[in-house]
Parts: sequence; structure tokens; C-alpha cells
Amino acid sequence: MIPVFSMNIFGALLVFIRIFSMLLFAPIFGNDAIPIRLQVIISILFTMVIYPIVSETLRVPFSLDLLMLALLVGKEAMLGIIFGFAATIVMSIMRYTGDFLGRLIGFHEGNIVDPFFQDDVGFVGHFYSILFMLLFLSLNGHHFIIQIIAKSFSIAAVGDVTITGPLVQKISSMIGDIFLFGIKFSAPILAFIIITTVAFGILGKAIPEMNLLIMMLPAKILIGLVGIIVIFPFVFVIMKQLITGLYRDLELILHLV
Repeated sequence: MIPVFSMNIFGALLVFIRIFSMLLFAPIFGNDAIPIRLQVIISILFTMVIYPIVSETLRVPFSLDLLMLALLVGKEAMLGIIFGFAATIVMSIMRYTGDFLGRLIGFHEGNIVDPFFQDDVGFVGHFYSILFMLLFLSLNGHHFIIQIIAKSFSIAAVGDVTITGPLVQKISSMIGDIFLFGIKFSAPILAFIIITTVAFGILGKAIPEMNLLIMMLPAKILIGLVGIIVIFPFVFVIMKQLITGLYRDLELILHLV
């Protein structure tokens, strides 16, 4: 352990800011159910472990004026925000895709509170959110988050973080790819619902006296649930692809800053 009197206080502060901002927005660690005080304590403990290792490579002088310190703190916080945004959007797309499918099927009135996002969501979206989180943990995603935070200091030195054009392009490409996954994920059930709606439209023209409103909702719910069950084996494949792609993308993002 480096003695306190020989520590670069500003460097240690920047290490803490990077770790804290990454954990604050990362899956699992950034959960709203975890008190902010506990997140600060965890970040301090990580800082105490990581700082002695990276102290020799710090490019931060022992004395800084307030403006320069604020600039460096902003850079480190921005890295954490970008890191967390890239990780969280993967989880969000599964949640909102499930919520969209639930509303399409007819479960728009059955909202519950999602403990991960502290927001109302349909139970289909909640189910996929929980499923994704469990798969993330089973694939040691929480270990990867810790590893990538520690690795970030060797890839992007403290005080040397910049927002580059390739970084912005990569994040934009990543968002597009994730939404494409969401479309592929929802396409089969969406096709079932469209076919059902068209079929009932034709039936309504053929038999005008039939009460379609009473018949359509149960039929959509039944077909939607059957569709969810049918595609369930493929859900794990899609989620696993998203998680493994997330590992690769987060490391690439660090190389681009």
C-alpha cells in the first residue's frame, strides 16, 4: 500500500471518479435497489486496490488548479457514463421489447414495478428483464464488469480520456445493432398478431353480426402466449449473443477513448 503522504491525491480522486461512475451506470452494480452510500463504499474499496497498481502510470500532477481538476473529473465521469450507457441499453432493449409485445398481445393494463429500473412495466417486459439479468449473472457478467473496470486503467490512462469520432460512430453502430436484435426478437410474435388481426378483419366482413371485440382480445392473448412459448428456446440464444457482444463492445469502446 502506498503511504498517504506519497499519494497523488488528485490521481486517486480521478481513479475513484472513474470507478464510481462506471459502477453507478453498470448492470447489477448500478441497480437502484443498491443504496448510493454502498456504491460509494464499494468504489472506495476498489480504488484502494487499484490505485497502488496504476499510480506509476498516472499522468496527473500532484498540484492542479480548480479548472483543470474539474475538466479531468468530467472526462473520467463521461467515460463511466458512456460505459454504463452502452451496457444498460442492452438490458433496456429486452425490457422494452417484452413490454411492447405484452401491450400488443393485450396485457397493457397489467403493469408491475420493475425492481431493476424502478419503473412500471408490463409483466412480459418484466419477465424478459429478470430472465436477461439471471442469464447475465450465470455468464459471470458481474465478474466481467469488475475486470473491464480494472482493465480500463491500462487501456485508457487516467487523465488521458478523450471523446473521439470513432467512439461516437461505434456507439451509434452499437445502438443500431441492438435495436435490430429487438426487431428480430419480436418479429415472430408480431407476425402472429398481424395475421390474427387480418383474419378477424376478413371474418368481420364475412359475418358482420359477429362481435369481434369480444372474440379478438382472448384470441390475441392466446396466440401471443403460444408465440412466446414457441420462441422461448431462441430467447436464450438471442440474449447470449447480446451479452457476448456487449463484452466485446465495451472493451472496444475503451480502446477508442
